Amino acid sequence: MNPRKIYNTICLLVSFLVLQQHGNAQVNINYPISVTPVIYPPFPVSLQYIGNANLPFMYVTITNKSSNAGVLNALLKVKITAGSFVAQTSSLSMALPVSLVGNTPVRLSNLDMASIFNFSRLSGISLDQYNNTFPQSKITYSFTLFDAITQRQISEESSYSLTFTMNTPPITTAPLDKSLQTSQGSQNIFFQWQPRQGSAAGGVIYVLQVVQLLYDGQNPLTAFITNPIYYTDSTINTGYNYDITKTPPLLSNRTYAWRVQAKSNDNGGFTATVFANNGYSNVATFKYSSPCQAVALFMGDLDSTKATVSWLNFDSDPLNLQLSYRKESDANWTVMKMPAIIGDNITIPNLKSATTYEVRALRTCVAATSFSSAVTATSNVTKFSTNDSKGLVVAVKQEKSSNTTGASAIKASCGAKPVIAKLDESNLLTTLVQNDVIKAGDFTVTISNATGGGGTFSGDGIIEMWLGGRVFKTDVTFRSIKINKNKEVIDGAVNLSNQ
Repeated sequence: MNPRKIYNTICLLVSFLVLQQHGNAQVNINYPISVTPVIYPPFPVSLQYIGNANLPFMYVTITNKSSNAGVLNALLKVKITAGSFVAQTSSLSMALPVSLVGNTPVRLSNLDMASIFNFSRLSGISLDQYNNTFPQSKITYSFTLFDAITQRQISEESSYSLTFTMNTPPITTAPLDKSLQTSQGSQNIFFQWQPRQGSAAGGVIYVLQVVQLLYDGQNPLTAFITNPIYYTDSTINTGYNYDITKTPPLLSNRTYAWRVQAKSNDNGGFTATVFANNGYSNVATFKYSSPCQAVALFMGDLDSTKATVSWLNFDSDPLNLQLSYRKESDANWTVMKMPAIIGDNITIPNLKSATTYEVRALRTCVAATSFSSAVTATSNVTKFSTNDSKGLVVAVKQEKSSNTTGASAIKASCGAKPVIAKLDESNLLTTLVQNDVIKAGDFTVTISNATGGGGTFSGDGIIEMWLGGRVFKTDVTFRSIKINKNKEVIDGAVNLSNQ
């Protein structure tokens, strides 16, 4: 082999080995300072919160491995690598000054390092990226130390990485969407939702929001923007009882939309848990109905060919009535055509004379929808008989129904002369006390309090009155009435207390 070629080959090998050793020396530089970062939950969700936090969660331990007891002045730089940006200390003049002593660790928290996380000291990031939540990605925090005088790097770049993810907001479970909620005597609606967050460091608060739709067909999502919030409250539980103690009360025959917002507890100035959609659940709607109250029917004017039916509404809700009637012996009912505006009576025409009929009223409190059946109540069945062509006897009978309580079937005959018994006026009652029962005409009065004696008394009581197939109790008062030993009023008047 040519000696010249052998010489060149040896020179190349030597040069390669020297370069390789030099490269290894660069990689394995033994820096005099070690930096060890660590981050504890709840983890930060954006850079601005790190600078504003008032509780520690991030720590960087810096150790001068030299045994020299002298003070070493250093500068700490930070770099944050996220999915869409790399932010870092813009220059050494913006770095954090740190003083080190040999073999003495210095532990800095995010409170100590807050200044280097200020937007004005960072480069490679926009203001929106600084203020907004981190992208869902791996977030790496890196720290490097430099000599304050020579500005040489004196530590490795040490890093700590986290995976940042957004939590899924809750989903509503009850009341079901487009459902009908009927009160069972008192307001008691239980709202419930299913949490879906993967983690909830520091705890989660749920904010319940309810709005009333202004009209049928209003978009419930729009309602939360345009309508006032009807009710709101917060809880740490996954359910909320809207009972009779909550105000304002839910109104009957109204449609409501509701949702919950999951929010993290405030942990030292930053949000510990971040939810997609700002934490808002889906929106569900329900229609609320108080118990449907049937009307009480009673008869008005009667003649041989027509009859007037009146009714008493026991609540303030608007009436949606459907009257039907039939001959007592018929199986099928005839449904009447109701006027557009329903008052308190209607006349049934084209009746046969001297015939007994039945009439009833179906009240619809909530109309049927594709998601729920109608809420209705049927009145008591009322029987009546028309006059014959000469206008003689008319009979009226009220029968109990499932919607009425406390009243027995009551019969009355028009045109019949009543039998009036003669009262004993010779023997008078000597004393009258609370809970005694006296009779005033056809009414019984339970005494609440009384004064007097020797047959003459004054006081107050409670009387039972029948109206429209129902028994009502009302307060009465009496002054200087005379009562016999049979506890019958023989002179004077018993008046309603509001008269």
